[in-house]
Amino acid sequence: MFNEIVAGIALRLREAFGEGYEIYQDNVEQGLQEPCFFIRPLKMEQLPLLGRRALRRCPFDVQYFPARQGDNAELCDAGGRMLDALGLIELPDGSLLRGFQLGWETADGVLHFTVHYPLTIHAPQPREMMGELDAKITCKGGGSP
Repeated sequence: MFNEIVAGIALRLREAFGEGYEIYQDNVEQGLQEPCFFIRPLKMEQLPLLGRRALRRCPFDVQYFPARQGDNAELCDAGGRMLDALGLIELPDGSLLRGFQLGWETADGVLHFTVHYPLTIHAPQPREMMGELDAKITCKGGGSP
């Protein structure tokens, strides 16, 4: 499910910013093509719910690297556009997923946009096998059946 969320984020970024921006999911040591985005998962959590259900909290840090270092106007514009774009994403299967706790800050010339996507999952039903049953049958009055 994690990869589907990343795909949904990338799709919304392409819709909001166009095709001129690279979107990275894996670390890039050298050769980062700016302006670009880097989608980084943060601490994933799973909380039990009633029955076989569980809530997975999937926070992400979507980093934006501007075309020109130190261009605060570009960073603020990108942050505003990301607030509009990432509040609701569409997963590859067509389902919609709402983001919560959206916010952004800048650090060292990079915009850090955080968003949480909660998912309710259903654990698979445990497969129960039929066991053996031993029965002792007697007739009323003590006779054999």
